[in-house]
Amino acid sequence: MERIRISTLAKSLGTSTTTVYKHMKRLDARLSAHITKEGGVTFITTEGAEILKASIQATTVNPALPVAVPVPVPVPAAVDLAPVVNRLESMEKAFLIMAEEIRSLKQESAALRMRLEPPPLPQDFFKSIKSVEVWKPEMPADPLAGMSFIEKVWVKVFEPQRMRKFSS
Repeated sequence: MERIRISTLAKSLGTSTTTVYKHMKRLDARLSAHITKEGGVTFITTEGAEILKASIQATTVNPALPVAVPVPVPVPAAVDLAPVVNRLESMEKAFLIMAEEIRSLKQESAALRMRLEPPPLPQDFFKSIKSVEVWKPEMPADPLAGMSFIEKVWVKVFEPQRMRKFSS
C-alpha cells in the first residue's frame, strides 16, 4: 500500500488542502482505516485517495449547461405619439406665455421703482447757505440810570415797583 501526502493529493486534484480536509471529515467513518499521521504530516493510502477523489469530484463537477433557447425579443407595438406631441406643444405655449408675463412684470417693477425714487435736487441746492442770526429782544433801559445815589436808595426802599424793567 502506497501512502500519499494530503498536500500532494490536493495538488493532483486541483483543489486546496482545506477542501480535502473538509471532505475527509465528512467521510471520517469510511476513511479512518486509510489515514495515518506521522510527525505532523497526514498521509492517506491509494484506496482512501480514490474514495476522497470520488467524493470531491462528485461535488465539484459542474453539470452541463443547458442549451439556452433564444428568447424572441418582442417588437414594440406602434404607439400613437399624437397625444404626447399635443401635450408638448401646449407646454411650449404655456412656457412662452409665462416668459412674456415675466418680461411685463419686470418692466412694471422697473417703472414702479422709478416712481418711488425721489426727484433730483436742483444744482443750487448744495450752494453755501447764509447764516441766519437768531432774534433777541431788545433789553429795556435800566430804570435807575441817571439817578443820584440817594434817589436810587429811595426807589429801592420805598418804590421798588419802579425798578422793574419793562420792554418798550
